[in-house]
Amino acid sequence: MKGKMLFFKCFLMMLLFVTLSGCLPTVTPMSCVDFESLTLGKEFHVGDMFNDAGTMIYVLPFQWESSTWTSAGYAKVYDGSHAGVSGKEMNLNNVNLGFQFSNSLTELSFNFGEYGGNLNIQVNDQFKNFQNFDDLNGATLGGVHISVIDGSGDEKGRLILSGEMNTFKVMEEDVYFVIGGQELWIDHVCPVE
Repeated sequence: MKGKMLFFKCFLMMLLFVTLSGCLPTVTPMSCVDFESLTLGKEFHVGDMFNDAGTMIYVLPFQWESSTWTSAGYAKVYDGSHAGVSGKEMNLNNVNLGFQFSNSLTELSFNFGEYGGNLNIQVNDQFKNFQNFDDLNGATLGGVHISVIDGSGDEKGRLILSGEMNTFKVMEEDVYFVIGGQELWIDHVCPVE
């Protein structure tokens, strides 16, 4: 009798687990953009596009602190751990990068090295021009919560966006996220759908 009761309890627990696991939302990480597929030293200019980890990336104009837009900057592939992780990384020098992921996102994070000048960010078609990543810590932009680990200027850190991110148009291209700076390095741009 005890054996049958134990079997019945185990059966019910397994049935409950299988039933609930089908109802729980799934979080699927996509491939991180880590720039490893790109040629070291390669420069990209406004109007260029490239692909890494299955994500199309567009080089876009940058807004200076004075609110003036420039198209004279560049993005360049480096290998110097400026963003705090090993391997290749991208230096943004007076440009923005727009990321066109394959699906809507619920979270996105990236490592950064912030070494001077102002910064731009755009999420859900809301744009912000700001000085340091820690200015964004705890803020909401386009309905998305922003968390920053470190980031008070001239240092390395990590930015995390949490909330639904949908596509919007920048220079006729559909993107989910835009980031840029004057002396900014980024790496491990990791989306979650």
